[in-house]
Amino acid sequence: MVKNGKDKCGHQRWICRSCKVTSRWHNDVTSRDLRAFLDVLTGKTTQRELPGQGRTFRRKSAVLWEIWPICEPDGQAHRVIHVDGIHLGRDAVILIACSPEYVIAWHVARRESTQAWLDLLAKIPPPGMVVADGGTGFTTARAQLWPSTRVQRCTFHAYQQVKRYTTTRSRTECGRQLYRIGVDLLHVKTPAHAHVWIDSFYAWRHRWAGFLAEKTRNEKGKLVDKHERLVKAGNSLSRLVDSGHLFTFLNPDLYDDGEIIGSLPAMNNQIEGGINSPLRELLRRHRGMSIDHRIRAVSWWCYLHTENPANPAEILRIMPTNTDIMRAYQQAAARHRADHNNHRWGNGLDWNELHTHTPYRNDY
Repeated sequence: MVKNGKDKCGHQRWICRSCKVTSRWHNDVTSRDLRAFLDVLTGKTTQRELPGQGRTFRRKSAVLWEIWPICEPDGQAHRVIHVDGIHLGRDAVILIACSPEYVIAWHVARRESTQAWLDLLAKIPPPGMVVADGGTGFTTARAQLWPSTRVQRCTFHAYQQVKRYTTTRSRTECGRQLYRIGVDLLHVKTPAHAHVWIDSFYAWRHRWAGFLAEKTRNEKGKLVDKHERLVKAGNSLSRLVDSGHLFTFLNPDLYDDGEIIGSLPAMNNQIEGGINSPLRELLRRHRGMSIDHRIRAVSWWCYLHTENPANPAEILRIMPTNTDIMRAYQQAAARHRADHNNHRWGNGLDWNELHTHTPYRNDY
């Protein structure tokens, strides 16, 4: 096309010499703005360091905050998957599942409940082994959806639980010995080391059984354990040993011929250092965001670290916005009303129309 004068608003018009079609060219730079938006959101630059202290960035990104990055799981049955949740204060939690290479799926929930974990795990084929930190609701959800998957409890989280009860400088010899047993747990690398560690733990329980069984009365006159913190620390390790989840990474059934037993992960370092740590830094760098923006910022980071994230132009074409989600909700609600035309007293009321437990809108 070649230039063909200007319209009454002063905009340049163009014409095709062969078919005589005229039009006005519109340069859509939304994809370019989206790329800049994601670079700032997931990069190391703060808004204060941008030109104009980020005023232009905030103006252009206002419409981009409406986009929801949707998870598209790869559908592969992975050998090892790490799962964990990052809490956004008391308002929400984002449950994340990743392989050793990339993020597989994530799910936004109010809290770490069984239903939230079910929603996340339902998106992923059962892996051979899952590494978890023992979060609330995960055990029940895993037993329902991944009954054949082996569970490896993160040994560092097990050590941290012991450390929280005993501290690093316990006042009793019993506590000091238990803390050293917790430290030794981090250095178990072979099945022989695991047997030695289990023997040392049970020897500790046998030696201090009388000491741990001592009772006293609290302020209300109720009989309680005199060394309650040490009892809780010992019981936490006992449950892990009895469940068989403490040294799953040493199970020979998980290894192929020729592989070195112990090469599978025993800790959640992959998700703690590779995902949670960058996400906490992102939230710190852009502190002050609303809960809605924090959720989307974490979701954008996770999406960009999936196996095959789309380019900005494709993202604008396939990702839904708030308007799309509200429209889908309204259509579903209309279909539901059409299926229930004959209302009697009581069954035509919607609980969410009269009650709400969150500060979020109820229409999407």
